[in-house]
Amino acid sequence: MFADSRALEEGQVIIYCGGGVSVTLASLAFELCGQHQIAVYDGSMSEWVRDETLSIKLGAQP
Repeated sequence: MFADSRALEEGQVIIYCGGGVSVTLASLAFELCGQHQIAVYDGSMSEWVRDETLSIKLGAQP
């Protein structure tokens, strides 16, 4: 999963989830795969969508 997204390349990765809880497991997975430059947005999407000044761009939907 991480290799396909190029997330293990050099540079910081910012991760989030829907409510700020399950992102901790993703953070651990990144660490175990060797990506140590991780920033966790602990407010996650539930905080982001409440701020009308922040934009949301949707990609392709399944």
